[in-house]
Amino acid sequence: MVKLKPIGLCEELSPTDLEQAVAALKTAETVSMEQLYEEFSASREEIQKPDRIPHNPPVKNKESKELCIVLLGFRGAGKTSCGNSLLGEALFSLGRTACCAWRRAGVAGSPLTVVDTPGWWKGATVDDTAELIKQELVCSPSRGPSPGPPYHHAFLLVVPSDVPFLEEHRVSVREHMGLLGLDVWSHTIVVFTRADRRFGVLEEYIKQGGAALQWVLRKCDHRYGVLDNKETAFGGSQVTELLGMIEEMLAGEEESGIRYEVDRGLVEEVEGLRRARQQGARLRLRKVQAERESRRTMMGNRSPLAKIRMVLLGHRTAGKSASADSILGLNESATLVGRTTRCQVRHARHLGREIKVVDTPGWWANASVEDTGKLVKEEMVSGLALCPPGPHALLLVVRADIAFPEQFGRSVLEHMSLMGGEDVWKHTVVLFTRGDYLGEDGSGEYFIESEGGALQQIIQRCHHRYHLFNNRNRGDGGQVEALLEKVEEMVALNGGRCYEKAQVYRGMRKQIRASGTFWKNRVRKRSKAPCLEELTILLLGHRGSGKSSSGNTLLGGGGRAEHFQPGTLRTNVQRQGQVEGRRVTSIDTPGWHMFRPPGEANHPPEEAAVRRGLTEGLSLGPHCILVCLRADVTYGDDSYRAAERHLLPLLDGYWNRTLVLVTHGECLAGRAAEQYIQGAGQGLWALLEKCSNRYHVLCNKSKDGTQVRELLLKIEEMLAGNCLEKRQ
Repeated sequence: MVKLKPIGLCEELSPTDLEQAVAALKTAETVSMEQLYEEFSASREEIQKPDRIPHNPPVKNKESKELCIVLLGFRGAGKTSCGNSLLGEALFSLGRTACCAWRRAGVAGSPLTVVDTPGWWKGATVDDTAELIKQELVCSPSRGPSPGPPYHHAFLLVVPSDVPFLEEHRVSVREHMGLLGLDVWSHTIVVFTRADRRFGVLEEYIKQGGAALQWVLRKCDHRYGVLDNKETAFGGSQVTELLGMIEEMLAGEEESGIRYEVDRGLVEEVEGLRRARQQGARLRLRKVQAERESRRTMMGNRSPLAKIRMVLLGHRTAGKSASADSILGLNESATLVGRTTRCQVRHARHLGREIKVVDTPGWWANASVEDTGKLVKEEMVSGLALCPPGPHALLLVVRADIAFPEQFGRSVLEHMSLMGGEDVWKHTVVLFTRGDYLGEDGSGEYFIESEGGALQQIIQRCHHRYHLFNNRNRGDGGQVEALLEKVEEMVALNGGRCYEKAQVYRGMRKQIRASGTFWKNRVRKRSKAPCLEELTILLLGHRGSGKSSSGNTLLGGGGRAEHFQPGTLRTNVQRQGQVEGRRVTSIDTPGWHMFRPPGEANHPPEEAAVRRGLTEGLSLGPHCILVCLRADVTYGDDSYRAAERHLLPLLDGYWNRTLVLVTHGECLAGRAAEQYIQGAGQGLWALLEKCSNRYHVLCNKSKDGTQVRELLLKIEEMLAGNCLEKRQ
């Protein structure tokens, strides 16, 4: 399948790129949403050619048109509440919006149609968004009564004002708005919600949003309004003001003659693609049902299993812990809170069976098995030994609310290979979570058909065994009963045997223990050091290494005060605070790509920003340089080379004041830091060698100030040792 960009990026593509993309479509065997979007963008690009007529020429409208407002934005931004406020009554049901929904009512003496759309995850790129959501966004302007009147379209981009608006949010908005065409911004107004939860005036929030939010407002010609949906009281002054702003925008359209026109051809193509996938989903369902019926016939009147043992596997945030609660029949209050860092064994009697469930730590969804930390891999594998003589089923948990690209598929295959050979798939069932996000097409079959070959390959390896869960509806015992029946059918097909290779791993948990004596013996002896009155700390590291959170922990004592905002930095950010009797200055810097060394497909602006940040930070003469690394990631040769090429040219002469800061310390789950170092890879070992084996573990979620106090003491002892060496 040809990989193409969505139309929201077409202004950044050259005409040659677009011609090649369209040519590729002619030879593609499978039509994807991305292909349709790019084909549409090629026609939009005609406006850049002077010998062609402009897109959306002036329309002489002789017939009366009604107003249709389309609500767009992140998930949880408040779109549905905005729709009710605009219509003057609670016509939309609050909750999850999985598919487009429209409501029509009379407002101020005129009919008004409002279309509520499913949101995308905040910060997600368009490639991260599931196909179903992208289909709904493309078709949203065409939703409404059928047959219905012609419409004037206005788009409201809903932005919650109680959380920061970061650069990744801007990129996410740009890409998803791009699915509606290049002209959508000329017909869009930004609506800020949740102003009641924020202190200060809206203009202050806009100013704090910086370049990212300013970019969005410029695209909308600085049109924005406010809806406090809890205080609007249906039809209040804020609604009146917003409707007046829409009328003013439409009046400008009348003068220019340029209006938003729905591309009916694109909508029909998307709808045709949807129908084809629905047909494929129905055929898949019939095939699976026929195979299951054949297996039941072979099983005869076999009694249900009295005891069932299952191991949950999957990437982080897939919903493993919540699924375990649903399987065991536990209510929401029993859900394990936070990240699973070590295997958790739970059991209960539910639906007439003794059920044991092993919840395991997850891997990063797009990470290769080499990138996953050694401790995580050890926990995953040793989890098989926690339900002797072996699990009846391995449940591979997959989210149904995000895209499943090829990179996800490769990651799944690599991590499942840790569990054994091909036999592991004979005992595996794919468990889709967040089924409530699938809406009226809410079937696992439709999700499988829409997400393409990577997911279909996984399903095929599992012999087409899959199940869909909605963990928000834990009172529904039917979904659990159906899963257990599928597990029992699989066990019967395997001759009643559990996953016997788990016996190989029985002794593994006894062998996993701290093995860091080698590193402990190499840590330099502490020197007595006086407490410094002022301390300047420079934070370095790759993107996502935890620099900003560590800076907050240093200045706020466990993250109570947020001095730094999370997100991708383009320039250095400096903050100060009083910590343990010292005036501490922390400098956060732009991060480099973890596996992308400079000069190897790196973007020049990003590389320049990293180099400029390091140079400017070092020019301030920091007392200490903290190189931040994650405790849940393996640092091999590639990641070390990326760090080396950024750090070595500039840190020569500064290694004696450099310390490795291991972030996400909660992932160690009580293990010794030395055990992590021993298994983290040669890249980390080489880095520790350069800074004389100085390191510290920081848990940014902890409010324990002891870890900060200990770090400051290490820094002062390091500086005292440097002074002692100079005197000698």
